[in-house]
Formats: sequence, structure tokens, C-alpha cells
Amino acid sequence: MASTINNQQSRWGGKRKGSGAPMGNTNAMKHGERSRQAFFPMVVPEYFTAIDSNRARNLILAKRWAELHAMTPPPRTEHYREMMLINGLMGKHTDRIIAQTIKR
Repeated sequence: MASTINNQQSRWGGKRKGSGAPMGNTNAMKHGERSRQAFFPMVVPEYFTAIDSNRARNLILAKRWAELHAMTPPPRTEHYREMMLINGLMGKHTDRIIAQTIKR
């Protein structure tokens, strides 16, 4: 019985060789969750508030989204995935803007 438990434990979880997402997996980036790219660093004037910074990021993203949308990329292509990523990131920024506005 103990050997069965040990075998199961060796197959699930933990940091070991081969664990985690496969190489090239970009699910986190595609969905914007916990992505380093979700809140990309931006040089902003010191008088910009956090809300202003997020609005500026959304404007930059909206410009790129419009460029991609004009191409009308078919689903399952790199440009289509980028559009979906940008859409998610803009939503994250908007959520953060709303939360910061409510805190005021």
C-alpha cells in the first residue's frame, strides 16, 4: 500500500525534471493571467497617476489591436492569438482602473 502512495506522489506536483508546462507553452501569456507582459513597464511622467498609466497602456494596446483587426486574421493564427492576448490585457487594465477609481 505504501508503495502505491509513493508512486502516486511521484507522478503529481512538485519541482522535478519534466514537470510544468511544455516548452513553448504560452497559455499564461495568451490569457494575461500573471503575465509579465500584462502590466508592462512604461516610462511615464512623474505626475501621472496609476490610473493615467493604465489608461496610457490601454491606448497603446488599442492601437496595436486596431492594426491587427484591420488584417482580419483567421482563428488559430499568431495574429489572432495576439489580438486575444491584447483583448485580455486591456480588460485587466480596465479592471485595475475601476478598482483604483473606487478606492478614491
